[in-house]
Amino acid sequence: MREVDISGCELVHAGQAWTHEKDPCSKEMIKLLERNEAYCTWFQPVGKGLESQFPAIEIRGKYYQLSLRVQKAIFRHVRLNKRFRNIERVADGRSKLRIPQRLLTEKKRTSSRFTSMHSRHHGGKGVNPKERASAAPQGGLSTEELLFETLLPLFEAAAAGAPLGDGARQLRHAERLDASLPPTTSFVFDEEESARNMISQLLQDCPGLMASRELFLAHMRRFYTEIAAPAAAE
Repeated sequence: MREVDISGCELVHAGQAWTHEKDPCSKEMIKLLERNEAYCTWFQPVGKGLESQFPAIEIRGKYYQLSLRVQKAIFRHVRLNKRFRNIERVADGRSKLRIPQRLLTEKKRTSSRFTSMHSRHHGGKGVNPKERASAAPQGGLSTEELLFETLLPLFEAAAAGAPLGDGARQLRHAERLDASLPPTTSFVFDEEESARNMISQLLQDCPGLMASRELFLAHMRRFYTEIAAPAAAE
């Protein structure tokens, strides 16, 4: 993990310090972070907006950036649905991101892939709510709810490198879910929003590229020449 310079940041929410000998990214320790936000300390760069907030973990008095794999493990229980807003209030009344912006982008991308797969399966048409209800076993899950509420979490776990467990446990988990679950909304974002999210993450990961407007534009021109232009010509 990469150490984070917090000298130019404000503390938004303090989490527990990591006191274990082994690295939290190790295979043995990652299990302790599963659905456990207690170790997340949130910071916000001075003069920046809410979306610039980021979580870090304190290890022996220093703070380290959370990789996407670790973020997925910690926030695996957070699901995107119609009522989801990526803002919450902490004890002192300040606003805090519910999950990191980078993880939100990844969850949207994952949701979009499943939506696309499901749309192709239905010939490009959505599922009528009445059809969805009639297709579900009484007191059980419809095919669409099963897809998003059961398979999507397993897909995220596989992407994060976490063990999926035995099929019987997964089946029992699916049986415990009922038709009262909130409907899942597919999050499809346009190219401009995708670019904005990527640039925001670039600012966090590679601050040297953003030292000045001129330097940033110079890098973007070079990236276009080396990457985008050849791809467009194919």
